[in-house]
Amino acid sequence: MTHPALVTVLAALALAPCTASTAHAQAAPPPATDIFLAPIRLTPTAPAMGPARVASENPKGYDSQPFFGPDGRAMLFTSNRDGAQTDIYFIELQTRQIRQFTKTPESEYSPTLMPDDAGVSVIRVEKDGT
Repeated sequence: MTHPALVTVLAALALAPCTASTAHAQAAPPPATDIFLAPIRLTPTAPAMGPARVASENPKGYDSQPFFGPDGRAMLFTSNRDGAQTDIYFIELQTRQIRQFTKTPESEYSPTLMPDDAGVSVIRVEKDGT
């Protein structure tokens, strides 16, 4: 009989303050949010979560929609760092090194690794909102 293994995984949470919607909310940049990472230890009795830490330093920007790579060592996420539009960023979780993955005039959201691991899919929003 195999002893149940203890597994540590990372949980990612994107937190934003609640704001009332207005007619002009679509034109405004997304609200400031952060992605927090926390280790979760799965045991036979109950999961236990360790201390959470901010995944990236972007105090006034929008960081959201994390997607973990298949080996759990990296994460893609959506970020607004210039107040104008969103791009996709890549973070190596061990070193916390961040690199910009897309840089376009349009906004990209929801990065997802393609099933064949040969590319990344995003939702793109044109400047006119379409």
